[in-house]
Parts: sequence; structure tokens; C-alpha cells
Amino acid sequence: MFIIKSNQLITTLLIGLLLLGAKSLNAKDESLVQSIDPLVQTEVTYLFESEAELTLKEVTSPYMQSQFQEPGTTGLSFGWVDQPLWVKIKVKPPFPEKRLYLIVAWPLLDDISLHMLNKNGKVVSYHQAGDHYPFNKREIFDSNYVFSIPFDTGNIRTLYFRIKTTSSMQLPFSFISEQRYLKERAYHQTGQGFFYGLMAIMIFYSLFLYFSTRRLAYLHYVLFVASFTLLQAGLKGVGFQFVWPNLPALNDYAVATAGALSLLFLNLFARTFLQIQSEKTLVKINNVFLVIAGIFIFASLVLPYTWVIKPLAVSVIVSAFVVIGMAVYRYKQGFREARFYLLAWVAMVIGSVTYLFKQLGFLPVNLFTENSMQIGAGLEMLLLSLALADRLNTLRSELESTNLNLEKQVEDRTLELREAMENLEAANLVLEELSATDKLTGLKNRHHFDTTLSLELNRIKRNNDYLSLLLIDIDHFKSVNDTWGHVVGDRALRFVSDCLRKVVRRDIDKICRYGGEEFAIILPTTPKEGALAVAESIRRSVDSNDFVDQGNKFSITISVGVATTTQDINCNLEELIRAADIALYNAKSDGRNCTHLFLGDIKNDVDYDKKLSERFELEKLN
Repeated sequence: MFIIKSNQLITTLLIGLLLLGAKSLNAKDESLVQSIDPLVQTEVTYLFESEAELTLKEVTSPYMQSQFQEPGTTGLSFGWVDQPLWVKIKVKPPFPEKRLYLIVAWPLLDDISLHMLNKNGKVVSYHQAGDHYPFNKREIFDSNYVFSIPFDTGNIRTLYFRIKTTSSMQLPFSFISEQRYLKERAYHQTGQGFFYGLMAIMIFYSLFLYFSTRRLAYLHYVLFVASFTLLQAGLKGVGFQFVWPNLPALNDYAVATAGALSLLFLNLFARTFLQIQSEKTLVKINNVFLVIAGIFIFASLVLPYTWVIKPLAVSVIVSAFVVIGMAVYRYKQGFREARFYLLAWVAMVIGSVTYLFKQLGFLPVNLFTENSMQIGAGLEMLLLSLALADRLNTLRSELESTNLNLEKQVEDRTLELREAMENLEAANLVLEELSATDKLTGLKNRHHFDTTLSLELNRIKRNNDYLSLLLIDIDHFKSVNDTWGHVVGDRALRFVSDCLRKVVRRDIDKICRYGGEEFAIILPTTPKEGALAVAESIRRSVDSNDFVDQGNKFSITISVGVATTTQDINCNLEELIRAADIALYNAKSDGRNCTHLFLGDIKNDVDYDKKLSERFELEKLN
């Protein structure tokens, strides 16, 4: 009778604490939404190092910049990967005018290097952090990584993170003002205090029940809650912050060993609570997981963290579903307490599996996935306490109704999100096309040209194919502008663009406005003979069609330089452009309105600068 009343008291206390925790969580959620300063607009891209370690200078080179890519649907969450990660955060105007905090809400990153660059691309500040360094080396005393960003004095424009870790690779970051940071930190600490307070209540209460009833299930539950609490302290960085701040080597051991102990006591608790001793098949399955847990406990103490944590995470997921299956089986056999256990552990498993899927990179990092394991644990304790107080019937009917409503809401929300994503994808395609197009001529612009030519050069290195480049310059264009004005000059550019489109029609060929009165055409899989034929067709097309503007007839001609490369030549972007430019110089020198093919050494033409200077002088004279 006393135990039943104690159950009711503990249940009431847990409900009160969970309601307070929910209020704290809601407040924290609102703060989190506001924490990203509305004045900070960013463009985020990332790059994984392939083999050699990259320096900041190498990462900021034009070629490496073109290799950065935007995050996918899971954001900056990639699961367990071996390669170091570079993340570029480009601040977009309007630029902040005050100092802000940059929070990285993932304590298990081993090594973080942060480079802050000003508007001139110079490094104005550098920070290094990670859980492989003593805690007192951090700039701000926080379980997460917090960096002070001097937007007010440093003209910060770009941030580069280099991250190397044996844990899950993810970078959930946000910018926040100092005032909001202090408020959010208070909510966070309050929420964590409620969680660890719940853990302590359940440990001592279950110990009391064990000594009162001598049921082994309560002892196993105490050991599970204790190991799970240690696991959470490691995952959230709380243990490193308060318990072992000067022993960073313990971080990996704490997570791996506590995870293995949680796996062991989870299965022991299932064995005793569900009373499966008479079920030989269930006992054998349970024994397998007990042996696996024992192996992981030993391995976590002697093997590297990265070798242990991946198979351990998979084992925990599999074990969780096996335990639920055992509960379902026992419930169908008529074991009444199994339904209480089942509901409690479904909540726990959903939270744990959600968290592990976030670790593996299958789910994005957000407020729910980051705290799903703690949320699941809190619900699990509440449900077990309700089970001990024999109040599950009412709760189960409420949960069934809630689940139906939730499924409907999820279905409706999923449909809305799918439609929104389709609209967003369509808009992104339009924006991408606009960003790569020259407004005057409708051709692809110089940025698209550089990107496409780099990709084609990489392709021929793999496929041993031809690649030709045409550089085209309108003859005497300066005199057209000087005599008839820039409006007529713009129409002349559009006239030449139309002539180019009529001749160059393959989908793989790219016509680009190179700059001013110059155009460039990329011809993949085209040898020099084919490129010369295309160039001559273009020249004749422009020469044979008169440009007429408001009754005035103009004779427009062009000069074309042709350069062709192959895998054997192995030239880079600058060398191929230089070769085509030399050929264009020769065409200009040969009287204009003609086509020339580059016949020299594409990698070692020492007269390029001289010829380019002469071409500019020739243009001025004419």
C-alpha cells in the first residue's frame, strides 16, 4: 500500500517536473528561433578534404572555391566520416554592426579551427577548440563551442571552419547576441537541470523499490539509468565541462563505454522485467545481445573510439527494436505488465533511434533531433511510473487518440512540405539559370564559362577526349561605340550573339560572353579540324549578314582564335585560354575577319604577354 502511494507521489512529481521542463523547452525553442540575429544573412557551403591536408590559402583558391557545395536536406550533418570538413560561412549584406556570438551546438567535435576573414580576404582572427583540448582552453565556459565574432571592429565577411572528428560530423551553428545568448543559456541549463534531476529521482526511487521488493528488475533499471545518464553527460559535454575538464582523453571513453553499459543493462532489464526465463528463444536472443554488450565494453577500453562507436550505434538500434519485439510477444501471451513496458520503451526507443539517425547523418540537426534521446528518456520514466501506479488504461486511450491526430497532422504537413519543396526547387532552377546568364546578350556569363571550362578540362583528363575553345572578338568595335554610341554597340553585341546561336546548336557546346566585345565558345569532344570548321562558319555568318539599326547598315566582322587540347597535353584553364588568345592575336595581326589556329606549345609560349600587349595597342590604333 505504501509503495502504491509512493508510486502516485513520484508520478505526480514527475508530471510536475515534465510540465516545468516542457515550459522551459518551449521557452528555449522560442529563444532559439530568435537567436539567429535577423541582421545576419549567410551563404553556407562545405568541402571535404580528399587526401592531402588543405591549408586556408589552398581552400580560398578559385579552383577549390568552385568545389564547395551547398548542404543537402540534412544540413551540415554527415554521420561518421573520416575526412576533415571545411565549412564556409559567407556573411551577406547588410553586414552586422555589433559583436555576436557564434554557437556550434555539438560538443563532440575533436578539433575545430576557425578562421575569420575581413572584406579584403585577410585573416583577422583564428581560434582552435575541440574536445581533444582541455576545457579551460575555451574562450567561453560553455558545454557547446562559443566564439565571439567582432563584426563591429573586424569587418568580418567570411568564416572558414576546418573540422576533424572521430564522432558524428555535424556543424549546427547559429549567430546570437550576447543578451540572447545569456537568456538561451539560462533556459538550456534549466532544461538540463530538470533532466538530470529526473535521472537522480528515478535512480534513488528505483533503489528504494529494489530494497523494498528485492525485485532484480529495479536494480537493473537503476544501473541502466545511471549508465544512460553518464552517456548523456558525455554527449552533451556536461561531463567534460564539470566532471573531467582537464582529461579530454576521457571524452571518447565516456561516450563509448557508457553506451556499451547502456546496451548491457537495457537487455538485463528487459530480461527481468518481461520475465522471459521460460522462453528459450527469447533467452537465447537476449544472451546474444548480452555477449555483444560485454564485447563492446571491453573494446571501448582498448580500441580507438571510431572503431567502436559505429557498430555500437547499430547494435543499440537493433537491440532496441528486438526489446520492443519481446514486449509485443509477451503482451500477446497475456503478460499484462508488458504493455506498460512496451509503451514506455517505445518512447525511449523513438527518441534514441531519432538521435542515432541524426548522428549517422540520416536526419537533420534541429531542436528535436538534438534532444530526442533526453525527451524519450523523460517520457519513458513517466510512463513506467504511471505503470507502477496502474494508470496505464487511461493514458493508452489518450495516446491512441493523440497518435491518430498526430499521424493526420504529419500526413497533412508532409503534403504541404512536399508542395513547398517542389515550388522551391523550381524557383531555385530559375534563379540558377538567371545567375549564369548575361543580361545583355542572353548568353552564359563569364562565371559560367570559367566553371564549365574547368569541368570540361577535368573530363578530358579522365576520358582522353578532345576539347576546343574559340575566342571571338568583334573587329573595330571601339569605333562603333565611339561613332554611333553605346546603345548601337549593345545592339551589335546582340546581333553577333544571334549569329553565334544560329551556327552553334549542339547541347554540349557552350556560348558565353567573355567580356566587352569578346565571346567564348566551348566545344567538347571537338578536334581542331572540327573547331576550325565551326569557327569559319561563325565568321562567315557574321560577315554575310548586315547589321541594320534604325535604317543604318553596318558591316560587322569578327576575328576568331582557336585552341585545342587533349589529355596528353594536360593543360590547365589559364593555359588553354592563353593559347586561344594568342591565336586571336594572330588573327587580328593578319588583317582581321579571319580565323587562326594555335599551333605552338600550349604550355610554354613565352611571348604571350608581349603578343597580348601588342593586340591591345592594335585595338587602340584602330
